[in-house]
Amino acid sequence: MPQAQWIFVMDQLNLHTSASLVRLVAEKCEFDIDLGVKGQRGILKSMETRAACLSDKSHRIRCVYTPKHTSWLNQIEIGFSILSRRLLKRGNFSSMEALPERV
Repeated sequence: MPQAQWIFVMDQLNLHTSASLVRLVAEKCEFDIDLGVKGQRGILKSMETRAACLSDKSHRIRCVYTPKHTSWLNQIEIGFSILSRRLLKRGNFSSMEALPERV
């Protein structure tokens, strides 16, 4: 689905606000604006301006950043990983209703 809404939950790693990520999202969302120049002007100027663009709720593809110092979320990631490997990866479900029953 080319026009589907996508929301990515990410930590605050600087890679998640990179100029190349902004360019990719701008391309996929077909932005018709000048992104500027990294370190100088526009959306690409700083990590803050890039993060603001990437998290803009009006965009079809956007990022939601977890608060800093939320390492406890790693435990949740581990839990989902176990669930995925043990149940979902090779799971065969007859319906959407069967999935929550199995989980």
